[in-house]
Amino acid sequence: MTVARLLLLNKLLKMKRIVLFLTLLVFFHTPLNAGATEAPTFDIKNGVNPVQLNQSGKFLSAPSGISTTPAGDYLLVADPGNNEIKVLDTGKLKQLSQFGKGDLADPHDVAFDPKGRLLVADTKNDRIMIYKFDGVYRDGSPNIEYLATISDGLSAPKGVAAGTGGRIYIANTGDNSVLLIKDGKIITRITAAGPAETALSGPIDVHIDSAGHVLVSDSGNKRVLVFDFSLKFQQELSTEKYGFKRPGRISSDDAGLIFIADEGRDEIGIIDSRFKPKGRINASSTRPGGLIRPQGIETIGRYMWVTDTGNNRVILYKRE
Repeated sequence: MTVARLLLLNKLLKMKRIVLFLTLLVFFHTPLNAGATEAPTFDIKNGVNPVQLNQSGKFLSAPSGISTTPAGDYLLVADPGNNEIKVLDTGKLKQLSQFGKGDLADPHDVAFDPKGRLLVADTKNDRIMIYKFDGVYRDGSPNIEYLATISDGLSAPKGVAAGTGGRIYIANTGDNSVLLIKDGKIITRITAAGPAETALSGPIDVHIDSAGHVLVSDSGNKRVLVFDFSLKFQQELSTEKYGFKRPGRISSDDAGLIFIADEGRDEIGIIDSRFKPKGRINASSTRPGGLIRPQGIETIGRYMWVTDTGNNRVILYKRE
């Protein structure tokens, strides 16, 4: 068996373990009536049918980016209104810990790199903070260690993602640019001054899908741009075809589906691996329990976490 096949097999086994962990966690820790009084009404197409399993309490303030840990045992939420990162249980969505108060300012995103290091977009401090995060102690304090800072050339970054080979991609929102950084140096910069097809306006997030494409939510231009790993332009997903109003954070699953939180439409847009529109998860703010300005999204298997920013909460769904 080749090394590539072994790596793929290892990845698949790891994903199965995470999904099993989440299934057991939700089964044992979710009340039978969780979400029953605020069940959203969905406008679903093509069989993507989410069921609300749980929602967080009222301890968040305008939550934004969100990420599970590599093992799937914790959920980290950027909480800019409280200037910190919240650590939640992935099933009950109970707050277990927090960190960053007094150090972070308006943090908007969290992500893990292939080495398991935590990257935080510390927006108002114009930097990316890098930590080693190893969970939560019994007394509720986080097991976290500061490792490094990326700050050169950054202006109010709101999104961060890490690829292979030490590549770090940053939505440098204050400068209307996206950066590819390696070994602490800027390798490539996509700006507002480039050709129309890539000229950026208020980029919010950067995401690497299962095929290795780099997706950028070009929020001010109401579109999503697709690049290769070197930030070579591939294609534009325009508002005319996809109906974006204010696309924000992006996530994807192993099946190739891509989910885009569109706070301008109060919904989650879905596209397939060929970038064809697949449908929408539309829990309108005019309906009971509906989404208001969702900004963050994370997916593992059939499980999906959404930061319902306007309602100051995180919601856990399972897609049937």
